[in-house]
Amino acid sequence: NIQLPEVEGFDWDYARKFCHDNEIVLSSYRQFRDSLPEMIEEIRGLFISVEDANSRDLCRIKVHAVKSIAAGLGQLTINQLALLAEHALRDNDVERIHGLVPILLEELDKCNNIMSSVELAGDSDSNEKKEYNQAEFIQSLKLLKDTMSEFDVDLLREYIERLYTTEHKNTP
Repeated sequence: NIQLPEVEGFDWDYARKFCHDNEIVLSSYRQFRDSLPEMIEEIRGLFISVEDANSRDLCRIKVHAVKSIAAGLGQLTINQLALLAEHALRDNDVERIHGLVPILLEELDKCNNIMSSVELAGDSDSNEKKEYNQAEFIQSLKLLKDTMSEFDVDLLREYIERLYTTEHKNTP
């Protein structure tokens, strides 16, 4: 079983409540790290026009996705901030939205900087096809299902692309 790196803000014991396999946790962490800059920009862009009902709903969906991913990785600060921001967006509470979303974005930026500074084994091979074992493949399909339920088309497209560029093998 692989060792998870020390990363400020991530509680691996909490993450293992959702998934007991360190390889899958690390794979999910890597996917979050790689998609985080785009997620931040999407939330930031939607927040600019958050008075518009459509932008507010899309922002809520993005924040909900961040909340779920953060929980699964044991990033509890972001999880809790996203939960509060999601409720403010759902309730159309303008004062709380303007108070919480910027703090969430600040924490996401901080998390992005921390994650970017952590070197993971295998990062240099990112252009090569990666092999997934059966458990990782099933976890990827679960992530796809969760992403579809969030209506996050961009993240869904990214996960599908990863599945297409990955070699699959069955392992016991």
